[in-house]
Amino acid sequence: MRRYSNRQRQEVSLSGLVGNAVYEGDLGQFAPLLAYASQVNIGKQTLFGLGRMEIEI
Repeated sequence: MRRYSNRQRQEVSLSGLVGNAVYEGDLGQFAPLLAYASQVNIGKQTLFGLGRMEIEI
């Protein structure tokens, strides 16, 4: 993915990971953290829409 930087006056690359993860077992202790992370986004460049995650139960 690429975006235009007005400061640099050029296109810059947005890189990262895309994919799915499946976790099994008792994840109850992580539920609050995962719920929070899905609401606020995580990682860098979240202002550009990166760091988004969804939780399916």
